[in-house]
Amino acid sequence: MLWRIAPDRSATLIDAGFVVGNGPAFAPDGRTMYFADSMAGRILAYDVVPELGEVRSRRVFATMAGKAGFPDGMTVDAEGHLWVAHWGGSRISRYDPDGTVERVVPMPVPNVTSLAFAGPDLTTLFITTAREGLSTAQLEATPESGGLYRLDTDIQGSVEPVMPG
Repeated sequence: MLWRIAPDRSATLIDAGFVVGNGPAFAPDGRTMYFADSMAGRILAYDVVPELGEVRSRRVFATMAGKAGFPDGMTVDAEGHLWVAHWGGSRISRYDPDGTVERVVPMPVPNVTSLAFAGPDLTTLFITTAREGLSTAQLEATPESGGLYRLDTDIQGSVEPVMPG
């Protein structure tokens, strides 16, 4: 289930029917929210109307299949591009605001879990990974699984919104 928690701490159900949900992430203008319906292999986008406190108009932003794995954690950069970790896909992807893959960054481990921009200029991308679910043979082949990675970029991240209160 996807819930909206208001500043007064009241909760409103936005959407449901997910086995595993990840994210969310918000566009820099705060008017688009992205949410990973992980097991369905898709990223959803919703329109956000901050002045009304509403989230509406669900649509499929992007889908993943096969070797791409499943969408997991995500973040948005200052240019409005969505960065997504791929569980079981050994990569992260950067999506244009229209849902087109702009770039793929291969990772040396299968389960990439999340990512966030940090550093003084928000140009360092920190990437988390997991060992969970990997066989002994997979762990021997990718002993770095479960590690934290750093990617220096020329792209500035954005500060994630913070709920008041």
